[in-house]
Parts: sequence; structure tokens; C-alpha cells
Amino acid sequence: MNRVFATPANLAFELQHVAKTMAPLAPWAAPGAVIVGWLAWPALTPEYKEETFGVKPPVAPGVAPAVGASGFRKFKYVKNEIGERPSLDDE
Repeated sequence: MNRVFATPANLAFELQHVAKTMAPLAPWAAPGAVIVGWLAWPALTPEYKEETFGVKPPVAPGVAPAVGASGFRKFKYVKNEIGERPSLDDE
């Protein structure tokens, strides 16, 4: 890395080398960005999507958004003695 900044000629040579190496890959930039976006979009939280991109989560027509607790039961893991399996208790 030090030799790159040793002289302006070295820097110019290295930049030309990088440009020649990356030029054949330029046609793949747009498809690559689409693939990365396609794979990363589900991993983003709805809050992040709304704050960053202004995209609100869709609501199905005729269905009210869920409010409050979910219909799932909640369990609490109870740690037993060493060597015994943990048990589940309803909350």
C-alpha cells in the first residue's frame, strides 16, 4: 500500500490497473445491485423501510391491522438442576 502513494506516477499506474481490471465487470453492476436488493429486502425491518425509503407496510383490503397481543401463548423457561431438562410454564 505504501508504494501506491510513494509517487504520483505510482498512484496513476495503480488506478489505471484497477480501472482496467474492473471495466469488464461494469455490465454486471446493475444486475448485481438488483440481486443484492432482492436478497436484502426481506431482512430489513418495516420500521427501517419506512424511515429510510418511506415505504409503509401494505395492509390487506378489508382487514384491520392487528393491535395488541398476538394469539400465541407465552411460555417461560424454568431452569432446573444440572443434568435435568428445562421445563415450560405458562405465563
